[in-house]
Amino acid sequence: MNQMIPLSAVFWIIIAIAILFLVFHLVALLSETKKTMEKINALLDDNSEKITNIIDNADSMVTDAKTSVDTVKDEVIAPLGDVLGKVQRIFGKGQKRHKLLGRKKKQPKA
Repeated sequence: MNQMIPLSAVFWIIIAIAILFLVFHLVALLSETKKTMEKINALLDDNSEKITNIIDNADSMVTDAKTSVDTVKDEVIAPLGDVLGKVQRIFGKGQKRHKLLGRKKKQPKA
């Protein structure tokens, strides 16, 4: 007697082997995905800390720049504006007097 495995049994054995093969590769893929996600999370945490430091440094720089601008404005520009205003009032009054009296400015002789 010659015993042969029926064709349908061979077909089901091939399907079972294929399913085992796919399950093995799916588990391997999920394992690699988990490792990759852990690396990504670690990188994101590290980058988050670095970005926070950069933002803090930028905020500090903006504060320092504002302080510098305020200092220049209060200690240089405002006093200079006051002095120039006084100079303008002094010289401006003289020009108004000449206009009111009808006097002409003296022209230097050539």
